[in-house]
Order: sequence, then structure tokens, then C-alpha cells
Amino acid sequence: MRAKKLTNIDICKPQRPFRVFCRTQSSDVRRTATRILFWGIICLSGNITFAATSHVPDYSEVVAVVEAAYEARSELLRNSTGTADLVIKKWDGIPGAAETIMRDVSPRLGVSPTNIRLTGEGNVTTSYYQKGTRRRYDVYVPYSADYDGTQKPLITPRDMRIAVDPEKGIYYDVKKKRAYINLPPISAINPANLINNFRIGKLYEFNYTSVPSLLKKFEDKGVQPNISAERIGQVSCVKLEFTIEETARFILWFAPEQSYSLIKGQLYLTKHNEEQLAESYDATYQCPDVPGIWVLETVTILNKQGRIHEQLSAKFRDTRIGVELPDKVFTFEGLGVPKGTKLYDKRFSPEVQSYYGGPPAKELDKFVQKISAEQTSDEDAAGTMETESMVPGEDQTQSVDKTTSNEKKEATGQTVPLSNLPTKTGWWKTFVFLLIAGTAAIALWAIIRRRRRVTDKG
Repeated sequence: MRAKKLTNIDICKPQRPFRVFCRTQSSDVRRTATRILFWGIICLSGNITFAATSHVPDYSEVVAVVEAAYEARSELLRNSTGTADLVIKKWDGIPGAAETIMRDVSPRLGVSPTNIRLTGEGNVTTSYYQKGTRRRYDVYVPYSADYDGTQKPLITPRDMRIAVDPEKGIYYDVKKKRAYINLPPISAINPANLINNFRIGKLYEFNYTSVPSLLKKFEDKGVQPNISAERIGQVSCVKLEFTIEETARFILWFAPEQSYSLIKGQLYLTKHNEEQLAESYDATYQCPDVPGIWVLETVTILNKQGRIHEQLSAKFRDTRIGVELPDKVFTFEGLGVPKGTKLYDKRFSPEVQSYYGGPPAKELDKFVQKISAEQTSDEDAAGTMETESMVPGEDQTQSVDKTTSNEKKEATGQTVPLSNLPTKTGWWKTFVFLLIAGTAAIALWAIIRRRRRVTDKG
């Protein structure tokens, strides 16, 4: 996509798309967008003419404008939605690395090598929704092209809908027709692991950190870059090259025409007197909703630092920023969970089992019969569910020592707890009955014996 050159006149002049945007958003979003754009315009107005004049700004100017532009975009991404088509590739960085790792790990985990896949290729489609700290991502993974029906594919096929807030995560397995409540999934540091905890902001990072934070680290360490002008394809860029103690070299290309977005990034590391590419970042951008705010159109992130090399490629569509999403999107109802779906709350030990929504009273007897028939099969399948479940963060279940009934009710919503239904606990009732009967018999025998002694004395 060829970027439109912005001049000082262009960015200061009110534009119709922004007026349309303001009329269609809530007051909070409008105020946030207006404040961000105002600050961004102030910072950009003195530097955006780089494309036309080939002026190379100094480092402090670059840092200031990058911080302003990234802050503006980040604020709008906190209320956004879109779809990302991801392709993940992993291969041996060292010959035989995957085979060696599997041989070492399999005995310790007690897992067959056929259930471990470290290399290959997988496709993932993720539709994401974000409203402040609340996130939802619907993950669909088909069988990969290289799946031969024997060894587990690189990414387990799934059709999951997940909504996360700082306190918990709710999950709906569309294929298995099961719903879960669990702790929030662990944050993904490596971009290739975003399928388990998708965060749109992670795809704007380089070297595992935000671009403004990376520049701030260089500034704090007193590392000054060599600054020059260079073109990447049809886009004019400011090129910054940092050298750190002759062991690492960072090269960053920013596009003034696209609000100083990072177009390309490279990290070279020197080992044994040989410089090698360790990480790279290549991106293209689009400007869909708000003038001056550029969002990702495509991105490819490469990581070659481990024994297994990884590459994540993403193509974005239907991106919308600064939108007001309804709260319903982040609920079981929004995930499309039908009433009566089996629900597992894995935050408790043992897990609390129930049914989402609760059935009508006249249907309760049918559910009781169904539960009684399923209890035996559920107990037999408990171990299988732990190993085969495709719920991200499922291994984070923790024991909760003290939980009130009100807290459990709030955690599970309107449900019918299985604890109120028949269970296999008849043995202890028999034991209590025999204990009471035995005690009564002994007491009766003692009374009769005492009376006989009184009669004999008389």
C-alpha cells in the first residue's frame, strides 16, 4: 500500500473522516482520540516534512515523535477489533535440535514423542476484541498441511472463544461444547505463542519490548545512533543504527510518512567473532479510521536466538480502532455458549462442575438423569481431559482454601451446582446407620443387665 504524504497543512486541516469518526463514537472515546491526535499533531508537525525535504532529524526529535505516535495508537488499540490471519513456522536452528529436545523431554514428562511437535508450520485465524483491560479472542486452527495423521501437528486444531480480564478467563470450546472458568492465561513473551493469549499490542513490539521503551533504554545507557535517510521500497525512512559494545547492533527504520511507525527492525549479535542476524521485524501499515493513526496491515517477526528458530507472519483485515464494544461481547452469552452447556470452574480444587444458565424446573429431572449417567464416564475421562484439553492456561488451576458460597455463585453465574444432585456417597450413610444402631444395642443391653442385678439383690 503506497502511503499518502502528509504536509503540515494536511495534518492541521480538519478532515471529514475524523468528523464522521467523532459523530459515531462515545464521548469518552472522542475525548481520548481528540487529546491524542492534538498531541500527536504538535509532535509530528515539525518533523513530518522529512519526506519532502530529506531533512534528517536529531535523536531527541525522533524519540519525542515516536513516543507521541505510539502512545496515540496504543490508546486507540485499547478499544479495537479486527481479524488476524497468522502463519507460524518453526525449524531447527541447529541440525537435529528438535530431535534432541524431544529425546530429553519425553522421559521426564512421560509423554510419547508422537505427542510432541517442535517444528513445522501452522495456520491460525484470530478475531480479537478489546475494551480497556478486557480482551476476547476467537481462535480457529485447522489441521496443518503437513499433518500425516500420526504425529501431533505443530499447533493443535481447535475452535476456541476466550474472554479475559485481570481476574479470570472464560473459555468456550465450540467443538467439545464445554465451557470453562480459569485464571487468566500466562502472558505470551514470544510472539509465536500469541495463539494462547492474543494481545494486539505485542505485534507492534520489537526485541520483546515496545519501540518507545527500546529507544528509552538506548538513551538511558548513553548509546547514540548513527542517523541517516533511506528508502524501504516506496517508503522514505529515518534509519537509526545502534552499536552496543561491539557485541550487538540494532538497526531501526521509521517512516515519517506513516507517523514514524517501525517499518523494519534488525538485531545482529556477534558470537565467536562472527555477526549473525538474531531477530528481524518487517511491517506494512494502513490508515483505516483516524487520520494520522497507522495500524498494521502485515507483519513478519523472526526469532533465531534459540535452538529452534521461529517466524510469525500476520495479515490483518477488518481492523477498527477507537470503537465502543458492548460488555456482552466478553460474557458467556457473547461467546455463544448455549444454556445447559457443561461448565467447569477450574479455579477451585476440586473443580466445580455445573451447567451454564440453569435449565427450567420442568427440565431438571432430565438433567439429573443425564448427570447420573455421565458421572461414571466423566470420572474415567478426567485424566484424559487434563492432557487433551485445549484450554490455554488450564495448567494454572490453583487450590482455594476458603471460598464462600456467595463467591462460588458469583464465579459460576446462574448455574445448577452438581453438589445438589445425586452422587455416589451412599457408603457413608450405611456406615453412620450401622454405628448408630450398634450404639443403641449396647445401651439397651446395659440397661437390661442393670435391672437384672437390682432384681437379684431384692
